[in-house]
Amino acid sequence: MKTLPPLEATTSHTRVVLFYKYFVPEECPRLLSQHPEFFVDKLLEFQKDLCTRLGLKGRILLSSEGVNGTLSGRDRSTIQEYISTMDSFDLLQDCGLPVGVEIDEVDDEGERRKRKLFQNVDWKESSVDDGLDEPFPDLKVSVVKEIVSTGGLVKVEDIPEHTGKHLSPEEWHRTLVEEDNVVLIDVRNTFEHDIGHFVIPKTGEVAMNPEMVTFSSFDSNFCAKNADQLKDKKVLMYCTGGIRCEKASVMLRNRGVQDVNQLQGGIHRYLEQY
Repeated sequence: MKTLPPLEATTSHTRVVLFYKYFVPEECPRLLSQHPEFFVDKLLEFQKDLCTRLGLKGRILLSSEGVNGTLSGRDRSTIQEYISTMDSFDLLQDCGLPVGVEIDEVDDEGERRKRKLFQNVDWKESSVDDGLDEPFPDLKVSVVKEIVSTGGLVKVEDIPEHTGKHLSPEEWHRTLVEEDNVVLIDVRNTFEHDIGHFVIPKTGEVAMNPEMVTFSSFDSNFCAKNADQLKDKKVLMYCTGGIRCEKASVMLRNRGVQDVNQLQGGIHRYLEQY
């Protein structure tokens, strides 16, 4: 009898999901920060098993500070199964406990709520246009020091306190169209800025391009040189999905720029509205 190939080998991927989550201390169980190596290894195993079972391809970065991923699947139901499994993930039930740690030490009511590590993720879905190649050739899940590299300059605990104000696509659009004294900053890599960028309608001024090849240069190459001239401006910064802005706004505010605003959900969410 003829053996059929696996489904993922014969069916093209038509759906993509983009997501990230910073494991900020206020939202995550203490165990995660107390035993980061144990849980990151378990999260790596969990992601590989789940993505392989669903036939997903793409890239996932894992760290004790968070997760950042872009995945493609055969159809929307496959992506939705991934999302629902992530939503129901429980850190202790799905990963277990490190050797020598007792459940009674960590399982108060507040910690139980925080164990749902991937709830409240802003999942961003899109379709692959007909005729285009699949987004990814394979699956790669990697453990890194930071899901957005700053060379250790921005810690995950800095984000809740020092990140910029999040503007919805509607708030962003209104601010961009109506307000004066606005400066736009594109915190994507330079080749992405070259493909397309925001422009201030009133002045025709294009978004500033920090000319980054890697994000780790944003503070030393851009913030250090431009912070003084931005201190009396309303800064609007954006990236693809929002993850870079979380740290970029911290860097700029640490340089003394106070009115820093970021596009919530990034360009992806804005394009859904406009």
